[in-house]
Amino acid sequence: MKDYYYDLNSELLLNNTNYLKFVDKFWNDIMSDLDPNQNVMVRFLIQMSDTSARTLSKTEIINNNVESLNSFKELLIENLNNVYSHYLTEEVDNMIKGFIMRYKIFSSNSKTQNTVIRKALDIKKGRIQRTVKIRNINYPLSTNPIDFGDTQFKVGNLTYVLNKDLKFEFDRKEDSQIIKVYRDNKLINTFNDFFIDNSLFKRIVANLTFYINDGKVILKTKEYSPKFISKAKLDKIFTENFYTADIETLTKVDAKGKRYFEPYSLAYYDGTVPKIYYVTDYNNMEEMMNKFFNDLFKLKLKNVDIYFHNLSGFDVNFLLKPLLNIKGVKSDIMLRDDKFIQIKISYGKFSFNIKDSLLLLPGSLNKLSKSFKIETPKEIFPRKLFEKETFEADYITNQVPDYKYFNHSEVSLEDYNNYCKGFIGKSWSLKDETLKYVDIDCIALHQILIKFGDTIYNMWGIDIKHTPTLPALGFKIYKARYMKEENIPIITGIPYRDIKQSYTGGSTDMYIPYGENIWCYDVNSLYPTAMKQFKYPVGKFISFTNLKNLTLMELENLLCRKLFGFIEC
Repeated sequence: MKDYYYDLNSELLLNNTNYLKFVDKFWNDIMSDLDPNQNVMVRFLIQMSDTSARTLSKTEIINNNVESLNSFKELLIENLNNVYSHYLTEEVDNMIKGFIMRYKIFSSNSKTQNTVIRKALDIKKGRIQRTVKIRNINYPLSTNPIDFGDTQFKVGNLTYVLNKDLKFEFDRKEDSQIIKVYRDNKLINTFNDFFIDNSLFKRIVANLTFYINDGKVILKTKEYSPKFISKAKLDKIFTENFYTADIETLTKVDAKGKRYFEPYSLAYYDGTVPKIYYVTDYNNMEEMMNKFFNDLFKLKLKNVDIYFHNLSGFDVNFLLKPLLNIKGVKSDIMLRDDKFIQIKISYGKFSFNIKDSLLLLPGSLNKLSKSFKIETPKEIFPRKLFEKETFEADYITNQVPDYKYFNHSEVSLEDYNNYCKGFIGKSWSLKDETLKYVDIDCIALHQILIKFGDTIYNMWGIDIKHTPTLPALGFKIYKARYMKEENIPIITGIPYRDIKQSYTGGSTDMYIPYGENIWCYDVNSLYPTAMKQFKYPVGKFISFTNLKNLTLMELENLLCRKLFGFIEC
């Protein structure tokens, strides 16, 4: 089979629709020139940065027609949650690198084609119509050896049945039997039948159980034996060698009157001296951005983290395009729920990781500065003015921008008046104020992360370098310090998808839309309290399919247990 590869390094934004665009690209490049009746065997995989591949679809047979294309897309959409659930078990550095379509084209008269696309072998075809497929062989929904083939003989207590290239061995007991299946004298399958009554029995094959009544599967269950979360190791040191950075934008208007944002200043800080860039010092914005990144490359960083505050929500849109246009630069993007968690930038043997500190420390820099009591406070800046109006980067005025353009939740009127006193007899320059603003931004964020990281390491022995988000940090602390046994299952794939779909988040009902003298209450630790006081399904889990007109009571009687779990009605 051949591989059709798509490298995500060329993508500016990775989201849930990229893989569908990849399918369209494969269709245009490979499928469009084929005869509509010609068959192609395909399998869709995801390439990880550690060179491993994850399968998103089983091997499918497709044709060059719209119906086949849409059906294949629907199959991928159904399995999409499997892609992101792998982050529950993966290391931070293992990220999605690209897509692979593994394919093989069959000629119209190919014998191999007929072998691949034919239906699974139907034992006793024409006589036994009701079968269950197990490992590509359709077995009769019967316990009677005669339904498995015409040629039978006995050796001691064992009954043998021959059917073409298959041999079945029946070891029958009073209330059960073991059936072994051989091909070319090699054991290829074993399953157990348990007799419940005259017409009802259950067939167990590995982790699958089929409940069969009068030749029909009335219930199919699958028991999962998941891996368990392992305890985390404590880190040896707190990595203080990291950078902070900031990017500021101005509102622009294109030829069609559409507003957009454009960077006009950047800065980075290594804990010693900030390095600041302003667009008026260069010929254009692109030159400023290139200078910013080229200076970082010259530092020859090795796996150093660079934190932007609110990278996922804003800054990333301006960073990726100039980065990916630089020759020799490779990027590995870690994404979760359409949010950028980390972007690893590699250039030769050097690399740095762009991260979002907002995912680790939710809150504005002003509030974080006060909480951590850092030496450099957050500078005030009329950000709202430049979000709503268009200005040039060399804008200068004799009057300080109005108080309405400042964030009132962070800048009080007293703060504003004190700020204005500094401009008595002086003009207000956008460049001068921006340079001070980004300078203090970078220094403040660096000091916040130093204090936060030092506190986390001293209390729990965890280095925040290895936990890009606050949930990841909390989970690692739990695994390293508080988890006693490895008894929490890692749920992935279809069970993960089903359980995730059962959660809808908090629900709020409003009965009285208006009121006065209202008291507000907040409940802390509501979920932990509920988990402590009420039962919750844990341990090994079983999925149910093929329910045929069974009531809940009938289902519980059939399984000889009370059901407790997630049930879609």
